[in-house]
Amino acid sequence: MRKKSLLILLCCLLAVAMLVGCAAETVDAPEETPAVQPEETAAPVETAAPVETDTPEATPEAEAPIEENYPGEGAIIEMFDDMEQRAVDYAPKVITLDNGVRIQRTPNDGGGYFHRPGASASYNTYYLNADNRGCASCHGNLVDLLTTMDYEHLSYENNYGFDMTVLDCLICHTHGEGYVWQMYEFGSLIHGIHSRDTFTGNCMSCHSATENGEGMLLWEEAKYDVLQGIGSVANVQGEFTYDQNVLTDTDDVFFASWMYTSEDYKRNGAAMADVPLDEELFNNWTISVTGCVDNPFTITLAELIAQAPSEKQIVTNQCVMNSNGGPYIANVEITGIPISWLLEKAGVQDSAKAFMSRDHADWARGSLLSVTEQFGSYLVYEINGQRLPWGQGYPLTTYNPGTAAPSFIRRVCEIEVVDTEDIKIFDGWYTADGTPFNKPNAGFYYFSEGQIIEAGKPYTFEGFAHAFDKQIIAMEFSLDRGATWTRFDTSDSDLSKWIYWYFTYTPEDPGAYVISVRAETADGMITTLPDEVMFNAE
Repeated sequence: MRKKSLLILLCCLLAVAMLVGCAAETVDAPEETPAVQPEETAAPVETAAPVETDTPEATPEAEAPIEENYPGEGAIIEMFDDMEQRAVDYAPKVITLDNGVRIQRTPNDGGGYFHRPGASASYNTYYLNADNRGCASCHGNLVDLLTTMDYEHLSYENNYGFDMTVLDCLICHTHGEGYVWQMYEFGSLIHGIHSRDTFTGNCMSCHSATENGEGMLLWEEAKYDVLQGIGSVANVQGEFTYDQNVLTDTDDVFFASWMYTSEDYKRNGAAMADVPLDEELFNNWTISVTGCVDNPFTITLAELIAQAPSEKQIVTNQCVMNSNGGPYIANVEITGIPISWLLEKAGVQDSAKAFMSRDHADWARGSLLSVTEQFGSYLVYEINGQRLPWGQGYPLTTYNPGTAAPSFIRRVCEIEVVDTEDIKIFDGWYTADGTPFNKPNAGFYYFSEGQIIEAGKPYTFEGFAHAFDKQIIAMEFSLDRGATWTRFDTSDSDLSKWIYWYFTYTPEDPGAYVISVRAETADGMITTLPDEVMFNAE
């Protein structure tokens, strides 16, 4: 009997031990604890002390099982969740400019994955690090940079809303014969500047490495080819108009502050110091007509204005080294004396072929008499009804439509008629092999790289085109990086004035796009490097 009682007791103890073990196992495995729904949680008592426990609080998100249509789909879903979080953490920067315009220089890369349409891989921002590449990522506005740099650089300040990039620097700092001390030195110059301790970037901050044999390109040269998410529209459609009488404000006429002669120092110094215009200098300024003429003479500016007919014309003046879409161009109404009147008064000889405009420091540039006959040439003392500013050559400058700005001699004091056509004529800028940099020139104004516009609503782009001595007969636009071009006729244009164009386009779908513009001349020249700008439609 005693043995039987002991056996029953042992069985009871074993059962208790098994129950205790099961309870301990339940505490150590919270994942098997049923989730407590929030609405079922009792309201806490404010005076009650919190109960400490090692068991994490269960949540619906943590406990809800992932519904899988196939084994392992949960891992795929987690992958996309990670991608979407990375897209939030590395979203492209959106910047609001001082004028209220919003820009996003790096496009959303989209994705289009079958499981999560529109899911982003953050390729542009996370992998390419595009928001931190290119000059604008550090400097923002390059025009302001040039204005505030230690060296007195040519000013790019303008009223055209010109969005400068490093590509605008290349036209002067590559094949700049006669204008820069060393040609093809831009790379050495910029690398030298950025080798200082103040630069914290690396090679990829400025460049894009390629595998196509082109090596290290500037980021601005390569970015549209490597960024993902840029849309394409073939044969873009829109409304086009142009106006050749859009005038540049006098204060905004480009100020090419070259300093080659003593006359340059005089005009630039007076402009920089805001010296008041000198009326006595204006009245007593003299102009001489010499060379291959029967009756050379000298006359004061006051006498010339009193005796000669004055004419008003709208004329375009473009710097020979203006970059594609650059700001070194002005369309103004000039008031001046036709040089043809002076030549007739002096009696031009039959051997005459051209004339040279010269300042007191013997700086001279010429124009063919045949070009003068076609376009007209003027001794200009007013632009837009105001006396010339110092920087524009007060009190008198030459305007030679059909040529570039170097032939517009400031502070001109002599017109010398010559019997040769072997003179330097500026009608655009060319590479060493003769390829035109900027003829015909065309570009966008009042638009910033990455600017955000509304999808589904028309937006009017605007800008200019000009080809020096050539008539522009057509403007063309592309929204697929030049694969197709939409052409608009301008064959009735006046070649002595710029074409100020307007192109209205409605982006139907949200996304990033690159719009390109180029021009064509009557003799078949087409813009070598079309101006391009990216925009975002939202």
